[in-house]
Amino acid sequence: AFAMEHYIPRYYDSYEALVKDQDVEAVYVATPNTLHYENCRLCLEHGKHVLCEKPFTINEKQAQELYNMARDRHLFIMEGLWIWFLPLYARLHSIIQQGTIGEIKHISCQYGFVATGARKDRKFNEYGTDDYSCLKFKYSDGLTAESVQTIGHELKRNARIEGTKGNIFLPDFQHAETMILEVEGKEPETIDCPVDINGFEYEIREASRCVKLGYCSSDVYTAKDSIALTRLMYDIRMSWNMIFDGETQV
Repeated sequence: AFAMEHYIPRYYDSYEALVKDQDVEAVYVATPNTLHYENCRLCLEHGKHVLCEKPFTINEKQAQELYNMARDRHLFIMEGLWIWFLPLYARLHSIIQQGTIGEIKHISCQYGFVATGARKDRKFNEYGTDDYSCLKFKYSDGLTAESVQTIGHELKRNARIEGTKGNIFLPDFQHAETMILEVEGKEPETIDCPVDINGFEYEIREASRCVKLGYCSSDVYTAKDSIALTRLMYDIRMSWNMIFDGETQV
């Protein structure tokens, strides 16, 4: 019924039917978080390239297995961390690497919205979903970071990177098209990096590029990057004594 309403010429009544279609070359996995691993594995087992919505998997072991499986089968797989590929972030990385704001000392960001209706049901249908969290990090080189996220309160999606010579402020780090560069002794500079469509096109282009080149993973957002993020998120959840599959993990 959905396919007919939206004029979709090809559709399936199961994931198994989809992956058995020889004409399907790649699959975008956007199912609930706890299903990513098994859905990605199903696609790889049937020779499909995969772009998987974030978070990639629940733990590091699952993530490593999927990347290894893709490599062994000469298939491409990538976590869809779409904002990583936005033009603004390429410019941001360049500014930081050039030492424009000096040595980074502190990073902070916040993001929050109030989930309502069907979106609320979907967000809280994941077992153990939390509606507010505050993370604080301290690294061996003295760098500190703080992140606040909630699906119960409205918060602007801003971020700030503070260095010894200046700061970078992002009024919206998610739909990132503008940032303000503040360097000591200079007037603040507003830098605009608009997207072509809505921002999601860049991760799609990256996946297509990598498939055409025969890559098993991206060299922009690497398997190592993805696995490290998965490990970090798992460690954070475990520090909160989150429960998965009926078993308490500490």
